[in-house]
Amino acid sequence: MAYLVYKLLDPSGKIKGANLKRGEKLFYQNCRGCHNIDGRRINFTPLEAKPTYLGQRAREDMPTFWYQMNFGDESREGMEPFYDELTLDEMTDIAGYAQTLP
Repeated sequence: MAYLVYKLLDPSGKIKGANLKRGEKLFYQNCRGCHNIDGRRINFTPLEAKPTYLGQRAREDMPTFWYQMNFGDESREGMEPFYDELTLDEMTDIAGYAQTLP
């Protein structure tokens, strides 16, 4: 999984070839309901002093972001897998857009 993610990242850690406009639309359709339009509904580090939201996770920990988008997360109730619902290009666009969120 990490190999695939790092093949999709440029040297600065940005997703290569993401269509951000389409990513925004796909995020709105598939992710907004749980993560909010700005990606700040869920704090990924609730026990730490500084919260970590979706945009930061996408920028700083893309392997985890990518895995959870593909396969879901049983520890987070409701995070369903998207590997059979979205194409690789669609996931790439969503990941690229997520990196632009606060």
